[in-house]
Amino acid sequence: MKKLFTFIVLLTAGLTATYAQAINDSYQFVDKDGNIIENGTTVVRNEPEIDPFGGVAFLSGLYVKNVSAPSNYSVRIHTTITRLDNGNVQVCFPTLCHNYDFVGSTNKSEEGKVASGDAKSIQAEWLPASATSYGECIVTHQAMALEPFGKTWLENEGPSVTVHYIFADPAGIQQVQTNRQAIWHDAEGRLLSAPRHGLNIVRLGDGTVRKVYLK
Repeated sequence: MKKLFTFIVLLTAGLTATYAQAINDSYQFVDKDGNIIENGTTVVRNEPEIDPFGGVAFLSGLYVKNVSAPSNYSVRIHTTITRLDNGNVQVCFPTLCHNYDFVGSTNKSEEGKVASGDAKSIQAEWLPASATSYGECIVTHQAMALEPFGKTWLENEGPSVTVHYIFADPAGIQQVQTNRQAIWHDAEGRLLSAPRHGLNIVRLGDGTVRKVYLK
């Protein structure tokens, strides 16, 4: 009996570990045109907009789309800031807005419904402290598929996208990567003289390879 119990515990632990590692792709991040942004992609935003209060804002341009989630599912956005030179990050999903101004912790939005085939903006943006508060901000958003379980939810990890905001001057113009040893390729692996709109692959001087999506 003891051996049987041990076997069941190990089997359950294995299934749990496998379940935890799997990415639930029933919700996907897309751009305003509906193009899927692959899991693990870094999107660069370096063009500021004037907000209604006279400051500047950098919009993420991220939407979450219901690709295959059942009608009784909901979705929640997890937001983790890894760099914040100044200002704060705002996420308004599905309707309530939350402002975050600290690095490290994962912040959770409320859950919301997105109809099958529809996409909803997560309304995520970086708000620098002022129109001359130059710097950078790096934020990762993850879509969490929420499966009904009694009166609560089972939270399934979905795809994540990192947004790298760069504010270098009033026009918002700065090289995406100042490392002169960086080598750029397109999605097909062809060598580029400079990054292009869409998906790029960059190999940095230290050997790191990143996916960068330019709007």
